[in-house]
Parts: sequence; structure tokens; C-alpha cells
Amino acid sequence: MKKMAQNLTIGVFGPDGSGKSTQINLLTSYLESQGFKVYKTWICWNHLFAWMLCRIFVHLGCYVWKPSEKCPINKYPPIEVYRGKLGKHIWMFIELVSLLLMLFTRVFLKKIAGYIIVVERYIAGTLADLVYIHGEPILNSIISRFLLKTVNNNRTIFIYLTADYKTIVGRRKLMSEPKDYIEAQETAYRWFARHFNNCLVINTSKSTIEDTQKTIQDWIMQHIKVKSD
Repeated sequence: MKKMAQNLTIGVFGPDGSGKSTQINLLTSYLESQGFKVYKTWICWNHLFAWMLCRIFVHLGCYVWKPSEKCPINKYPPIEVYRGKLGKHIWMFIELVSLLLMLFTRVFLKKIAGYIIVVERYIAGTLADLVYIHGEPILNSIISRFLLKTVNNNRTIFIYLTADYKTIVGRRKLMSEPKDYIEAQETAYRWFARHFNNCLVINTSKSTIEDTQKTIQDWIMQHIKVKSD
């Protein structure tokens, strides 16, 4: 019989190179081995309609090249598109509408179906990109408070994996994000961790993959309430 966790969502966030994907894969395998129904997904910047708009800009030739692990030459609209006086309001509205739809389809529907949802980046990742585009004051806005409120409950827990920039560069090499982007992310992540009730923080620069996973597993099992399917 499959076990069911009562409406538990696990958000895993941190800068690229902190070990999120590795730990998520290990955690998913562990929970499934314990008999839980697990749904693994990701929610990040440029959701749905915002992604479509982004592709339109690229198609029209308004883009910069940005390397990534999956695509050596990845094209994105320049940061000025997001920061313009009119553009930032339009883009933020589209982004938030898209985000709410993603939350409904990828989190809410799966929760009522009895899954443990493991989400990479999630709300914290969206806040991090907002800080990079609009600056730290965005954290004091109504939007940030609204996003925090949507997930600040006792059936949602977060894991913040951090690492120093030297470690990140050592892991990702040429694929490392610029230092100013990582610093903007970390500003948002630290703010989020301070304001969220259930957030585990691990510095993976000082912890092995195995030790990090053991800490995560022990912490999560304390939050899981089990019932038979």
C-alpha cells in the first residue's frame, strides 16, 4: 500500500551550483523507497505566458546569449526589457498570473491527489529573480509579502542550499552565473529563510553530498504525517 503525506510540499532553493538537483533526485528516490507518492517539479522565473513573451522577443532579434548546461547558447531578452518603466510592470503582471497558474497545476492539484510535492526553486526562486531585476527594495513590496503568504503554512517546508562563490565556480566552471547575480539571489534567499517558519539551511561548501542528504531526510521525516492509501 502506498503511503500518503498529508498535503506536504517541499521547496528546495539556492543558487545554481549549490547542489539542488542532486539533492532533489536523492530525496525523491528516498521518499519513493519509503512508499510515498512523490511528484517532482520546478517553478522558476519566466513561467508560462512570460516564457511565451520571452520567446517572442528572441524571435524578433531582441536578445542576449546566455550559456547553460542544457543549451550552450541560450537566448534571453536583455535585462533592460525587464527594468524599463513600462516593461517592468507589464512583465511582472504576466509573470505573476503565470506563476499562479503554475502553482495551481503543479502544486495544488497534486496536493489534493495525495502526493508529496518536491519543487525546485519555487517561490524563493521567483523572489530571487525579482531582486536581481528590480533591486532589494522589492522585498518590502506587497508582491513579495503576497508570495510569501501563499506558501507560509505548516504543510509547506523549505530547504535552502547555499555555497560560497568559489565552490560554485569549482562545480559549474564556465557555466557559473555572474557573481552579482549570485549575490542578488543570496540576498533574496536569506530574506526568505528569515521570514519562513519551516526552513532548513545547509551550506554545501562545508558538507558532503551524503551528509547533506542525511540531514535533509532526517529533517523531512519529522514533518511527515502518514496515513494509508
